[in-house]
Amino acid sequence: MSGFIRVSSKSRFHGYPEDAPSMSGINIQTAMLLGVDPEACEVGTELLGRCGLATMRLSTVAELRKGISEQEACLVLCEEVLPDGDFRDVLKVVHDSKASVPVILFSRLADWDEYLAAVKLGAHDLLRFPFRTGELQSVIDRALASHPLSTS
Repeated sequence: MSGFIRVSSKSRFHGYPEDAPSMSGINIQTAMLLGVDPEACEVGTELLGRCGLATMRLSTVAELRKGISEQEACLVLCEEVLPDGDFRDVLKVVHDSKASVPVILFSRLADWDEYLAAVKLGAHDLLRFPFRTGELQSVIDRALASHPLSTS
């Protein structure tokens, strides 16, 4: 496996050819953004980019199941409810994949009970959308610091 990422055509970033130089040893990490809310996905993509992450956009649990088996990711940013499931299904897929990837959830209706349930099931955090200035970026930074990418 090469040190270069593959990202979906929906991403703001483009992968590099496998024989290209590695930009002075810097590899772009990929975050999976799972959601259907257009505004939230747009803001999430922008903020992930500000954190130096390429974005792979997905909209269903089934796409995540396939994507996580094919693509190494450093983070999953996920809407609470999806067309084919919810955050519980997402956390199960990530857990079953054996990927050590933090999952950050977001919701327009997040409340304290939901937050506790999500964290208890393994989510790194649950944020209310729209995100407060700097809040998502701070949570992403903490999530990446607490879950360093494997170098294997």
